[in-house]
Amino acid sequence: MSAAAVAQLTPDPVDAAAQRRSYFLEANLQSLPIPPDTQAAIRAAEPRGKVELQADGTPYLRVGNQRFGTELSTADVFAQLQDVTDDNVVLIFGMAAGQLPRIARAMCRVPIVVYDPDPALLRTLLEYGPLDLGSLIVVHGATDLMRVWSDFAVRVNDVRVLATPGYHRAYPEEAARFVELVPSLLQRSVMSKNTLNNRAKIWVEDAIENVALLTEAVPFLTLRGRFRNVPAFIIGAGPSLDENIDLLATAAQKGIVIATNSGAVSLGKRGLEPQVVACLESIDASSKLRNLPFIDRAVRAFSLTAAPETLRTGTGPLLPVHELMPQLDGPLEELTGQPGLPVSGSVSTLAFSLARALGCSPIVLVGQDLAFTQGRTYASGTGYESSKARVGEGGVVHVDWNEEVLRVHGEAQGPARPREPHRRVPAWGGQGEVDSIASFDNVRDFFQRTAELLQKAGSALRLINATQGGVHIPGFQDIPLAQVLAELPECSISAADIAAQARALRAPLEPAAIAAWLERHAGSCLAVRRAARRVRRYALYASHVTLSGEPQRVRAAYDRLEQAESEIRDAVAACPLVDAWAHRAIHAALEWQPEPAEDVKLQGPHRQAREATQRSARVASAVEQAARELERALLEGSARLAAGAAHRP
Repeated sequence: MSAAAVAQLTPDPVDAAAQRRSYFLEANLQSLPIPPDTQAAIRAAEPRGKVELQADGTPYLRVGNQRFGTELSTADVFAQLQDVTDDNVVLIFGMAAGQLPRIARAMCRVPIVVYDPDPALLRTLLEYGPLDLGSLIVVHGATDLMRVWSDFAVRVNDVRVLATPGYHRAYPEEAARFVELVPSLLQRSVMSKNTLNNRAKIWVEDAIENVALLTEAVPFLTLRGRFRNVPAFIIGAGPSLDENIDLLATAAQKGIVIATNSGAVSLGKRGLEPQVVACLESIDASSKLRNLPFIDRAVRAFSLTAAPETLRTGTGPLLPVHELMPQLDGPLEELTGQPGLPVSGSVSTLAFSLARALGCSPIVLVGQDLAFTQGRTYASGTGYESSKARVGEGGVVHVDWNEEVLRVHGEAQGPARPREPHRRVPAWGGQGEVDSIASFDNVRDFFQRTAELLQKAGSALRLINATQGGVHIPGFQDIPLAQVLAELPECSISAADIAAQARALRAPLEPAAIAAWLERHAGSCLAVRRAARRVRRYALYASHVTLSGEPQRVRAAYDRLEQAESEIRDAVAACPLVDAWAHRAIHAALEWQPEPAEDVKLQGPHRQAREATQRSARVASAVEQAARELERALLEGSARLAAGAAHRP
């Protein structure tokens, strides 16, 4: 036999190894609950590094001189997880060779999510061989993490965060982004159904109208990291602002003053001017903002999900942002090129996240009472200050809102709450307690958890609470504002300086790019609509054949329905805006209670199965209608953009 013939019969070891790696990759991708975007990132990555074994047989991941997972201590992991309760989730930064997730899974029976910053390292592990990781959830990127979180967010009360040794040092920027995500995950868990029902669709509607402004505006986060170690002062409208307001002219000379929309009103009444005004209100705040004496000079860091009238108030440089919400963050990051900001239902948390994104330090809270200091609700000059709070019997705080609050708030998103559960919380400065309410819990927890996570990550960021009233926030130093200012040099950064830097880094979007984005998501709505129609039809058919009692027909009908439901989940994942638009309608469909069964003899599991298919049909109908409405809104937005472009000189 010739040498050529022998070569043809002899397997190429290189090809065999490649085939083996490919086989293990696909097998592991299918066996683990890895979201589609993360799977795509892993497949697109070139494997990097290799799995090796320590002397005791424990695997680790080596990349050049870097070793991931070698300094792992089972005792340390046990100490961190020994008291984990059923309403927790374990969140791990970095997979390495999977040892930390395996230990965590062995110790507790709660969801375990691994956030890995490098899909190339994930691919190396998944190609290595069969993995015994069970139901471990693996994600790469903020969008997929936010998506999978929705599967168990209802049950989550807290998160335990661990990091595989080596990852913080190797991926410092990704580690910082990871730290920023966790407070937003918890906020999503506690966000009430009423909030989502009342606002989710409005957020999308407003975003569709507001993206047209990106033809003239540059996203605020274009400036990420551009003001490192510049002090930032986050100005709220709490009652204690009155104690410090006269010092804020000095603060503006020693750092960047970022005022919330209500805090800005109070500053304007005292002749003071911040460099940045932040606003995320979905209610129309234009009536308050248009009277600000600096609204045509200050940077307007307004959310793309805020009321359109708000974003069109004033002529100061508009540098828009958006919040880190799973239904909107992916699409808006795709358009703007910038991620969403972690928030917790308050513009103060948005302003804080802005300062963090800029790289500011220290970050100083002023007027952030998160309490009713001496029964007062707001600082002077806001127009809301005559509203009063009083602690009643039965653990309730009664709030008498004044006419201005009721006028601005309106009724579109529910009435202003006149009663809230009472809280007694540690006071600023560590002396005694103050009266607070449940609504402030999320904001206080956001600040506290962020501080804790930054400390764990080894961050040098200094956090100061100079409110001099209200609550104490663990992780923040309680220091009077005058003392803080005395320690800082002048730096004299103007709003014009901030805007000029952003413009120098990036140009506004072309109308054609925004129109293409709108039309692309409209096309995704069409795919959702078709998938929902199939689910509705198959669900109604399955409901009908359940009455027949014929096992073969019933089984076939339910198999088709299961496949259709899988397809609609994939379609909605590709068009998350539908999830937000349909939220209220889906909630109503899930709450539907069936009439008595047509056949009174249908009992037990058969009746439950039929009711489930009827409910599935209602949910599909709600999604179908929502997708149709959203598709129309997106196409109308594109048409408005084209009409506006046609009239430009």
